[in-house]
Amino acid sequence: MELNFVVDARHHGKGKIVYAWHPSGQFVATTGTSRVVHIFNCNGQVVDQIVLPSASICTALQWDRYGDVLAILQASSQIVVLWQMKTREMRHLDTNYKDLTFMRWAPSGDLLALGTAKGALLIYNQKTGKKKEASGRHKKRIVCGDWNEDDTLAYASEDRQITICRADGETIDQVKVKCRPQSVSFGGKQNAQGSIVSVNMEGRTILLYNLLEKDNALELAFQARYGNIVSYRWFGDGYIMAGFSSGFVVVISTHMHEIGREQYCAKFHDDQLRDIAHCPVTNRVACCGDKCVKLIDMDDWKEISAHVLEKEASTLDSLAWADDGKILSVSSRSGCLYTFVIRSGNDDQLAGRLNPHSVVCTSAGCMELRMWLWWLYESPRAARAAHAQRRRAVQPPTTTDPRPPGGERASATACARDGRAGGGAGGAAAHGRVLAPRCGTRRPASRAAGHVRGGVVAFVCSRTACPGAGRDHYAAVCGFLRGFCVCAADGDVG
Repeated sequence: MELNFVVDARHHGKGKIVYAWHPSGQFVATTGTSRVVHIFNCNGQVVDQIVLPSASICTALQWDRYGDVLAILQASSQIVVLWQMKTREMRHLDTNYKDLTFMRWAPSGDLLALGTAKGALLIYNQKTGKKKEASGRHKKRIVCGDWNEDDTLAYASEDRQITICRADGETIDQVKVKCRPQSVSFGGKQNAQGSIVSVNMEGRTILLYNLLEKDNALELAFQARYGNIVSYRWFGDGYIMAGFSSGFVVVISTHMHEIGREQYCAKFHDDQLRDIAHCPVTNRVACCGDKCVKLIDMDDWKEISAHVLEKEASTLDSLAWADDGKILSVSSRSGCLYTFVIRSGNDDQLAGRLNPHSVVCTSAGCMELRMWLWWLYESPRAARAAHAQRRRAVQPPTTTDPRPPGGERASATACARDGRAGGGAGGAAAHGRVLAPRCGTRRPASRAAGHVRGGVVAFVCSRTACPGAGRDHYAAVCGFLRGFCVCAADGDVG
């Protein structure tokens, strides 16, 4: 876990901040008391700024499923701002309700649920542009809610009622609870995902309401020494992990034969825990509290990494993963957003197998090439000999030049295409002349102008890049993801 960039209070102002990662993991939207929404790329550079129409602070940010639209909710405003990612233009959605309190996109990407302070709920369809009010009304403000994959919505109000409705707003069921709901989410077992509505009951218990067995509602209680339930997440085949204010993380099962037994329990923070976040892609969970962020491997529930933020004692607030599991962000109530790059175990294993002089570069999703580099210097003659030896091993002897037709670019392409030969840098060295400047200069490989989808990336290093070289040379860069592309020394994709 390495700190990538920090967005401080100069952008957000002092106080709590709101942020949301783009589904691709390439952008993050942030805002705070400054009432300006900033769009940053994955390296912390400002891409755009959105000045909101109202003077009130932003209370919610959320991207739709495809990352095309960013919905922005402001306190005491009847306008929802819909910012288009491609055109970078704003549209104003007028709801005719002055105080919006809740917002959530459906997994389908077309439906947006909007709760109000008066207990009404609107469902907006961005494809048709129509708004419809749900039939189930509440007496007090809507505070939380969630969609499942079937576009069924469950939302809760301060009047201690939970409403479940369809995408058209028709009520399926309404449940009265004994405590004020703090959060609502869908979960369930693998054969019935999204069939259970779970509710954080004022930090005391977790209510499980099964839509398939409505008469068998369960309420999960925990030991008093754990403190209040700060946050919880569904994972796996019907399991729940819960983070508690005293620093404990507890895992429980919703299977009937395991109800009432804790599957796992450990204390990860001495004084307090502020939030937990689960990443199903990497099977890891992050937790923050005190003044540090910790990363836990769920295979053995061991702490694998921790980062201390000395300036943020008792001010850390919330955690969020990018969808690909390679980026983790934590916010603080001092107005700062800290973003970390998370290396996987496969990255570490591959790095350990590589020659210390190999050229390596990793990327998170479709990002610019970055991270670390090891340079590989090898004689062009030795590289050609290795190339010829490999060709003789798979083909009859030939008197022609072993290089494929097409000159240097073709050789670089063959190098990238046949990375299977030696696995990573080894395959590249066996199939092409790898960067070999006799001049001894150590100019860094140029950055790709286009985006890289991972895999083997070959850079052509010309005489301009290596002034003392007797001929053109190549730099092979081995990525850790899928596919490959070939780039010239100036960064153009070949």
